[in-house]
Amino acid sequence: MDRRGFLTSTGLAAALVLETMPAARAGNDSEGREDGADGPAPSQPHIIWSIFSRHLQWLTTQAYAAANPYQTGALIGQAALQMGFAATNLTVRPGGHVEPASVATNLPLILKGIRSTGCICDEITTGIVPSIDPTVDWVATQYVQQILATAADNGIRLYRFGADAYNASVTPPLFGDVMLQQLEALRVQMQVLDGLNRIYRRMRAAYHTFNNDVGTAIWDLMDHVYTGSETSLLGINYAIGHIVTDGPQSLWSINLRRAMPRLWGTALQDVIWAQNASGQWTSPTVVAGTGMIQWKAFFQLLLQGGYSGPGDLQIEYTIVGAQGQSISLNNTFWADNIQFTSGNLTPAIMLATIGHEVAYYKTQSLAAGWLPSQLTP
Repeated sequence: MDRRGFLTSTGLAAALVLETMPAARAGNDSEGREDGADGPAPSQPHIIWSIFSRHLQWLTTQAYAAANPYQTGALIGQAALQMGFAATNLTVRPGGHVEPASVATNLPLILKGIRSTGCICDEITTGIVPSIDPTVDWVATQYVQQILATAADNGIRLYRFGADAYNASVTPPLFGDVMLQQLEALRVQMQVLDGLNRIYRRMRAAYHTFNNDVGTAIWDLMDHVYTGSETSLLGINYAIGHIVTDGPQSLWSINLRRAMPRLWGTALQDVIWAQNASGQWTSPTVVAGTGMIQWKAFFQLLLQGGYSGPGDLQIEYTIVGAQGQSISLNNTFWADNIQFTSGNLTPAIMLATIGHEVAYYKTQSLAAGWLPSQLTP
């Protein structure tokens, strides 16, 4: 299949019945390399533009992805390159491109498919969430060892994970030292994850900073939860949209500077504050450049701090589809989702929407002082 004509002349149906793929182009298809005791060697500031593969699950049905991982991977790589990305961050989690129970068989094949197009894939997003409850065997129930072993053997060096402490559902709410007790419980589980990372080719784990959870205040992670764990194996995936939601004026930049020593990933999305008819405040995601994030300042801090890693796009705002119906992109769409079968969403709409986002971020990074040679592609 010709990447330049991908999904323009053949349509989505061809993607679902595709049986053969082109010969592999030069790409990253090597096994994971062994790093030294101090972790990966330091590099110059660099951003690799990456697309979160959740936003490409509409390329096939879920059944097709499970039955044809290589072909699905090739479609992912082709779409990513066509939209202007150099890499993809692959979903390896329940409901994702690779189900945890099938990771040993499907992950190697889908990675080969992605890399056959020349698209980079050395990062995955998992559903790994360390439990603060010591009675829960989260390592076994979440297939942690199977995921890390297979990923490490197939050239994956970084994975995204998350956690949710500060139990807000209890009555009365938690205060003071009781909150610290939850952080301490999470710290113990992080040491378990740290130990597993060492076993599996010194895999690196980046905690995704959701708003309202541990990590909104970076000090929770840097000065407590990560205490006692190896610096080179546990880091942060800085979701600027989530952080700005809780600290739009200055907290986001203070957090970013504090996180920089362990900053291994960034998730890019714009947000605003809005008040609904009931007077409640919400923070919806919006088109890049139309929200309240100071993108030039953000990219300047990344450059000044020596950041090297993915610029991973997350597109979760609401758009108007081909039939005039509003649809939130903060969903996992497979090709047989009603939005696609009805024609309200089309491959052309998705390609144009996502392509516009990465083009905007590239422009802002250049305006912030990044050199073209520091950006991939």
